[in-house]
Amino acid sequence: MSNQQNLVTVLLVLVASINSLQAASVNIYVDDNGNPADSTNCIDNPSTPCKTLSQKYPYEYTSPSSNYNFTICIIDQFTVNDQATIGKEGTVHGITSYQDTRKDLMCNSYIFIHAGTFFIESLNLKLTGIAEAAIISQGDQTKVEIYNCFVTGGSIKQKLIFKHDEGNLTIANLTISGQIIEQQSFILGWGGINIFNDLTITGGSQIIGDMWFFSLIGGNTFFNNFTISGGEGGAIYAWLVQSGQLKIDGNVKFKECNSIQSSNSGGRGGSIYLSLAQNSTNNFTIGNQVQFIDNKAQLFGRDIFIYCWNIISMNIQQRILININSPSYNKTNAIYGTEFGADSELGRKPLIDYDLSSIIISDPCSSITKDTPISQCQCLSEEDPRAGTTCPSYCKSKAELTSDCVCDPNSTSYPSSDCEKDKLCTYDIIHQNISYCPCQSTGDPRNGSFCPVYCMKGYVSINCVCDTNSTIFPLAQCQKDMLCATDLVHQSASDCPCLPTGDPRAGNTCPAYCTAKDTPNANCACDSNPNAQYPLQTCQSDKKCTASSSSTVPTDSCTCSGTNYPSGCKCPTDSSQLINIPTSQCQCSNISDPRAGTTCPAYCIGPDIPTSSCVCDLNPNVQYPPQLCQSDKKCTAQSGSSVPQDSCSCIESNYPYGCKCPTNSSQLIGIPQSICDCRTTQDPRAGGACPTYCVRGQTNVNCICDTGSSSYPYESCEKDKKCIIDLIHQSKADCPCLMKGDPRAGDICPSYCISKVELTIDCMCELGSSYPQATCERDKLCIVDLIHQSTSNCPCLEVDDPRGEQVCKQIEINPTDPDILDPTEKDPEDDQKPEEIIKE
Repeated sequence: MSNQQNLVTVLLVLVASINSLQAASVNIYVDDNGNPADSTNCIDNPSTPCKTLSQKYPYEYTSPSSNYNFTICIIDQFTVNDQATIGKEGTVHGITSYQDTRKDLMCNSYIFIHAGTFFIESLNLKLTGIAEAAIISQGDQTKVEIYNCFVTGGSIKQKLIFKHDEGNLTIANLTISGQIIEQQSFILGWGGINIFNDLTITGGSQIIGDMWFFSLIGGNTFFNNFTISGGEGGAIYAWLVQSGQLKIDGNVKFKECNSIQSSNSGGRGGSIYLSLAQNSTNNFTIGNQVQFIDNKAQLFGRDIFIYCWNIISMNIQQRILININSPSYNKTNAIYGTEFGADSELGRKPLIDYDLSSIIISDPCSSITKDTPISQCQCLSEEDPRAGTTCPSYCKSKAELTSDCVCDPNSTSYPSSDCEKDKLCTYDIIHQNISYCPCQSTGDPRNGSFCPVYCMKGYVSINCVCDTNSTIFPLAQCQKDMLCATDLVHQSASDCPCLPTGDPRAGNTCPAYCTAKDTPNANCACDSNPNAQYPLQTCQSDKKCTASSSSTVPTDSCTCSGTNYPSGCKCPTDSSQLINIPTSQCQCSNISDPRAGTTCPAYCIGPDIPTSSCVCDLNPNVQYPPQLCQSDKKCTAQSGSSVPQDSCSCIESNYPYGCKCPTNSSQLIGIPQSICDCRTTQDPRAGGACPTYCVRGQTNVNCICDTGSSSYPYESCEKDKKCIIDLIHQSKADCPCLMKGDPRAGDICPSYCISKVELTIDCMCELGSSYPQATCERDKLCIVDLIHQSTSNCPCLEVDDPRGEQVCKQIEINPTDPDILDPTEKDPEDDQKPEEIIKE
């Protein structure tokens, strides 16, 4: 076999003897002769040669033997020299490249599809024939799909495709660049559904022909430098009949397209020419993202020209949605139209070559996109594409609720009524009644009013409830203290100190109450009950110190009084007895101290009333409740000093030890982490005193996941962090294999290739390895694709070399000769991206 015989000149079909395989899809691999390639499948039986389509059998694909699905895989290059008719209702036939490397499909004749589905994928299309089109489609149920193809070669004398009838045509990822298209129309799609996405076409003539039903041009489609001479519509000519529809939307761009008049014909619609039949429903749309750049028309309509029966009834402002009032849009000769309705039909003179921009009233908010600024169009309460970016996100569930998300009236998974109630009960609960929003176990601002007050450390009763989220008074400690209030008789004196009155443990684990002086024993305790048999005042007087204030007595051997307070005396438990006792002997009491306002700070009766130095009275029955007082009061003591626990609120300038951390996160600015712990969300100190919150795409070991983030949910963030800090225990589904340094290599990920000697098909070439990646990839080609490698890269084998003797000539190789790459090959290093993650 000579090197010149590289063209595959015949299409492949299946022999009639295998009709039993109708239910299965088969891949057919073709070598240079159109026969099954070595070691490849041909209808599940490599030993059976595949019948080929030659000039003698031009319609073989219509025979009953084609009653199954198959894909032709081109190994080198494939040429259609004769008409090939393909198709059978209910079948899927296609042509693609072997091993995902784009191969050449040369069309000297044409392929005729008359039924079923036919696809062309990952090919270089060379349109070298003179037939009207390389692909001709006919039949209302026919579907033709073209994906990921390049149109290459020089001058193009035929259309790519001519679709008749109402079948479907889909073209995606088609690139045409640098060719001369000599046809008036390059893609002609009549009838049914035509969908075009992600086209990049430079140079040529009309791309879309006539349409009857639905055609969509979208995605990232670019019409560049189209010119038509003597015809209308530089890039697109569309004729809409009856309910025929054309939609051009998405990132579609027309640049430097032109319509030139020749022999008194053409010159209108530099980019688009729409011809609407009288029975047309005018169902066309040109979306607001479509761009027109530097287009020309020798006569009228540089960007768009519309030929219709009645311009006024067409409602053009609902059809053309581009913002023609934008400062960047040039309206000169941009959008024009002509009416073909008669005077008698229109009731006026028809408009001829009329400037349509004068009747287009562009509402910038009629079609909002994710890029529309809120300064131009306010956020919508529903279906706003900017939600989660420039506009608030829509609330998804109670668990993901935030203060600024918006309840979606159209949501079925999270009804608006439930959402609105949850928001009120979370972010405006202070104004809600308890029948609508029940009392919360923590953070309820109604505590102490409509809801029970939260218990404070040092003051627990049956009338308060424990705060389940308090860090100052932990739930376990609160519940323990609650037992002292509700089940005191069974508690020890170490867990629950003895009470000054009414303690059921008196005379048992606690001292008995005195009924007379030193009765029942000298260790008895004075009963503070005003109705006690032995009045408190009398008892304390009996036990009061008699030594002078300048003397010293054994610790707690007698009770201090306003006249006698020797060193070592016991401060009275009844705060009313503290009068005239110096604060150096008995510290100021936080409950009903008679010295308040004299030797002790005055008690607050309101915020900073009577003075800013007032203190909170912890008596629960006072006018100014202690919890409200402590919440209102900002610390005045300097940072570094100490204050009674929760006696004032920490602020940026003053945060003494013992201060209460603000509940409003925005007030945490400037307060050290050692005083107020970092919050898991909305902490303004994040990135400074506190760790930075993780951002999607920038996750690292030092950031923390934001529990309140809607743009980067906590669960997704934690998953990404595991791929960094604990990759070895993660699955490939969660954390794809890495090109370098993956600890799972050799386990769930492929081993890294170490050297040429130890090279295997399954190992993976590693970036930065002592075995260079480029060398590794080249050596692997000598194993997996030897037949296409040059002898300079892959020396000939002694036996069974698939390249044959013509390539592997038995001559001695001069080691000084330079390596010459096959021009059809690509350096494997060109296709590598550093640090790219391998996806299997």
